[in-house]
Amino acid sequence: MTNEAVPSARRMQLLARVPSFAGLPANALQELAASLREEYFPASYVVLTEGDVGDRLYIIEHGRVEVLAHFLGGREV
Repeated sequence: MTNEAVPSARRMQLLARVPSFAGLPANALQELAASLREEYFPASYVVLTEGDVGDRLYIIEHGRVEVLAHFLGGREV
């Protein structure tokens, strides 16, 4: 996993493609964009485990992610 700053113009473009952020005014997008950090994870890397305290929001720019939830009886969904 690596973590690095994301170039400013690219941050704005990325946020503008996320439906939850797309309608925000440019100054709000700039403020959000200033706090973005890019992280790379290798295939099969476990980013979060169910029950972890959430301290950030992930926006998937490239690749795929699998989200599994465990229910009583051990069933994965």
